[in-house]
Amino acid sequence: MVKIVENSQREMRIETLIKEKGFSDAIALFGDDGSVDIVVKSPNLTSAQIAQITDIVARQANVAIDKIHIKNIF
Repeated sequence: MVKIVENSQREMRIETLIKEKGFSDAIALFGDDGSVDIVVKSPNLTSAQIAQITDIVARQANVAIDKIHIKNIF
């Protein structure tokens, strides 16, 4: 139960930080395998934006970069 609450708090913190970078909406989901999926509302993502999001997630979730999966939708 504690892990679920901790993950929920980290998800909300990551989502807030991504939105502060100018995205209108973002969702962060932690997987059971330690991965983090990020879905951002944007028509496309530049490599700089992907790097920003990856940096936020890596620092906040303390996960390896290869465990971060970023997808955009519009």
